[in-house]
Amino acid sequence: MAFCPKCGSATEGSFCPACGAQVNSAAAPSATPAPPLDDHIVNALCYLVWPLTGVLFLVLDPYKTNRAVRFHAIQSILVFVAIFAGFQALQFLAFTPWVGLFFSLITLGYPIGAFMLWIFLMIKAYTKVRFVVPVLGALAESQA
Repeated sequence: MAFCPKCGSATEGSFCPACGAQVNSAAAPSATPAPPLDDHIVNALCYLVWPLTGVLFLVLDPYKTNRAVRFHAIQSILVFVAIFAGFQALQFLAFTPWVGLFFSLITLGYPIGAFMLWIFLMIKAYTKVRFVVPVLGALAESQA
């Protein structure tokens, strides 16, 4: 059921029975696009679900051209890959003879350090401080 844009009464044809105004029932109300998020919010969101949100903001249209967002997205992906590879290497070394116990203890504390790094990077990105992770951040800067 269509409504008259002039008086708001219900109409069934192409003219309003109450006021006689022409009603275009085929025209749908135009949707206005949502304004893009602020850069510091998007930068922090790049780290939220490390590889997924990093890739997401690399392909979303208003953000993929922003250098700061690209930097944080690429850095989040690279840091996640490095943390994942480091955890896999520690798990492998935990089963080696003679030094396995030492690497087992390191493996227990590794997720805590990764969690603290995750929170730290999100806070730095949200507060508009450009923190560059030592090796991976330089690579992310060159790619952004």
